[in-house]
Amino acid sequence: MLHLPTLIVVSTLLNAFIGVFLLLVFYQRAQRSFLYWGLSCLVFSLAEISATLRVFIDLPVLTHYSAQLLMITAPLLVLRGILWYCSSKHHNPLSIYFILGFSALLLALLHHQPLWGQIYTSMAIATLFFAAAAAVRTTTKGNIYAATLLILVTLHALVMLVQTGLLLTNLLHWEQSLLPWTKQLVLAVHLLLTTCTALVFPMLFFIRSEAKLTNLANFDPLTNLYNRRAFFYEGEKRLAQCIAKQQPLAVMMIDLDYFKKVNDQFGHDGGDAALQWVSQRIREQLREDDLAARIGGEEFAVILANTHQCTALKVGDRLRKAIAEGSFYWHHQRLPLSISIGVTCRESGHFDIKKMLIEADKGLYEAKSRGRNCLVETHHSDTTTASTG
Repeated sequence: MLHLPTLIVVSTLLNAFIGVFLLLVFYQRAQRSFLYWGLSCLVFSLAEISATLRVFIDLPVLTHYSAQLLMITAPLLVLRGILWYCSSKHHNPLSIYFILGFSALLLALLHHQPLWGQIYTSMAIATLFFAAAAAVRTTTKGNIYAATLLILVTLHALVMLVQTGLLLTNLLHWEQSLLPWTKQLVLAVHLLLTTCTALVFPMLFFIRSEAKLTNLANFDPLTNLYNRRAFFYEGEKRLAQCIAKQQPLAVMMIDLDYFKKVNDQFGHDGGDAALQWVSQRIREQLREDDLAARIGGEEFAVILANTHQCTALKVGDRLRKAIAEGSFYWHHQRLPLSISIGVTCRESGHFDIKKMLIEADKGLYEAKSRGRNCLVETHHSDTTTASTG
């Protein structure tokens, strides 16, 4: 069996070290969840130190009351950090103050009944970890560290329920030789789970940092559509799938009409808002598997995999109408917007994204020369008008 004093020392030092690291992360990145997690690790270390002092100091207020209150505070901070990590919304800290105040008062009232204080502490910790498990479930998809955290906090809640049951047996005066060993085992598991949970927090930091870097590398920050580099990378994958399955593919080039006038009249803020509005309309008209990107100032590109010519033309015309008939407002003033679209399709054979974009761009140029707010289909060197406003 694990040597319990050694485990306590290692757990205390590791939690303190991880707590300092997470506070440094908060200082550098100002991510509130890491502030709460760092404080949680440090508070747990203080709780372990306070509980250990029972061996040397006969001062129940310090060694029992403060240790129990700190033990409740640590998972409360974990829960608080998870709520911040899972959601960008502001969370009212009054819940922390209420739970801490209630626990401090109740533990003070139970000062002369330490067993009931331990039972309440175990039940409170179990409840907080169950709440943390419910909160972290929202981020487990595709995130192995969040899934690991979910398992750890759930196990922690179950272990604390077991500890509550063992403490209740003392009220029934159920004394058996196995009981002290069981309590030591539960305590050892409690310390191990706490330390493992603390080790997961830095991994969540690296996952979030990696996700932000990936987002910056692949997405346009203004419209949240793919950028040019990611468009070609993802487009090649869609193209390969269509060739392998002998499926048709369509490419669109889209340009926001008279965008310079919008910028000149309403400034860059108005122009940015117009681009965001158009991007949202594009997303609404496409399927989840379709690929849309902002590849230039006011230029967008779309890849429609497994899409025949007639369907692509319908999608393009539906998108054109959604922009022309939509209502974009800037400072309570409605601004009429329209787009020009060039479309090219391949029913079978060898596809080349760059060549198809060139063909679609020819259609876009033709659409603009015909007065804008229209859609033109191109196929190799031929140009035909498919839809007009």
